[in-house]
Amino acid sequence: MQDKPRRGVATIDDLRARSIIDPATRCWLWQGATIGGAARIWTLHLDRMDKGVLSGPRAVWYIAHGTPLHSRIAYMACWTKGCVCPVHVRAAENKTVLNRIAAHAGVFIKSPAARKSNEANLLKARQARGVADTPPETVLAIRAAAGKALQKNIAAEFGLTKTMVSRIIRGETYRHLLPVGTGKAWEGRA
Repeated sequence: MQDKPRRGVATIDDLRARSIIDPATRCWLWQGATIGGAARIWTLHLDRMDKGVLSGPRAVWYIAHGTPLHSRIAYMACWTKGCVCPVHVRAAENKTVLNRIAAHAGVFIKSPAARKSNEANLLKARQARGVADTPPETVLAIRAAAGKALQKNIAAEFGLTKTMVSRIIRGETYRHLLPVGTGKAWEGRA
C-alpha cells in the first residue's frame, strides 16, 4: 500500500482545524508539532518555493498573505508562543526593528550573548551590594538533609532563610547543582 503524499497546511481553514481558540485572547493555539511551545508547520516556503517545516509566524504569513517575506521577519503581535491566528501575524523589516517592537510591547528578545552579558552584570551588581552565593557544598548538604529535618532547622543550621532553603530543596535555585537527568525539581524533595 502506498503512503499518501504529505499535503501539509495550505489554507487558513487548515490552520483553524488544527488549533483551539483561546476565548480570552482569541489566539489560535496550535495543536500540531511544536518546539519549545512554538508552532512548527509543514507548508510551502514562498521565498524558496519548496515545502518544509517552518516556524509558526512564517508559515502563517505565507498562508494568510500568499506573499514572500524576503528579508523581513514574521512574528505574532499577540506574543503568544503557540498562536497561529492569521489576524495576529505581522512582519518586521529586520531583527533590530523586531526587538524595538518587542521592547515597546514589554517583551524582550535577547541573544545568547546578551543574556550572558546580563548575567555578568547582575553578578557584579550583587557583589557590589555584598550579596554572596551559597557555596555548592552547602547547597548539596541542604538537599541531603531534606526530608530528614524540618526546613526551619536546616535554615538555622546553615544561616539561611527558610524561603531560601525551600527554593534550594525544590530546585528553584542552583539548578546547575541538580542531579543529572532530573527535570525541574530535585528527585529527593520532601
